[in-house]
Amino acid sequence: MSDSRSIAVTVDDVATTIRIFSAADDPRAAAACAETIGEGFAVDPNNHFFCADPSLYATCWRAIASNALLRSPSAPMLHALGQQPAAVAFAYSYPEHKVPDDAPEPPGIIDMSAISRAETAPVLMELLAYLLAKRDEFHEARGPFEYVAFLAARPEWRGKGLGSQLLRFVTDNFFEGVQGTTGREVSR
Repeated sequence: MSDSRSIAVTVDDVATTIRIFSAADDPRAAAACAETIGEGFAVDPNNHFFCADPSLYATCWRAIASNALLRSPSAPMLHALGQQPAAVAFAYSYPEHKVPDDAPEPPGIIDMSAISRAETAPVLMELLAYLLAKRDEFHEARGPFEYVAFLAARPEWRGKGLGSQLLRFVTDNFFEGVQGTTGREVSR
C-alpha cells in the first residue's frame, strides 16, 4: 500500500478522513468507491439517454467506475471521504497516470452492451472524443493537471458540501504539490 494515505478533515463539525489510494492498494475499498459512484450518479437526469431501464442506472455507473479502476489499478486516483464512503472522487494526475491510448483492455472489463442503449452509442462516442480532445488541448496549453473523472456523494449525504470539499481538496493538494507523496498525514 505504498501510495495509500489519509488526510484528516472536518465535515459538519465531525472529524473524518479523506483516504487517497489505488484500486491495487485496497480492492474492497475500491469496489465501495465504485458503488458510491453508482449510487451518486443513478439520479442524473440524463441517464435515460444512455440506459433505457431506470432500475439499471446505478449498475451502469458502477460498471463504468469499475472499468476505470481496472484500466488504472495502480494510479492513486481514489479520494474517499468518510465511511462507505459518503463521497468519492476519481482524480488523477494527467498525463502522469493516464492510461495509454493503445493499452489493451485488462481482464475483467464489464461489457456494457446489455444495459446501454445501442442507438445512442454514436453520440456517446462523439461526446467522449470531444471531451478527450478538450482534455488534451488543456494539457497542451497549460501543462499537467489533476483530472477529475468522477465526483459523487451517496444520496443520503447530498447537499452537505461533501462534493465541494472533495473537489477543493483534490485541486488544493495538486497545486500544493502534495499529489504524489506517500504515507503522509496532513491536518486540515
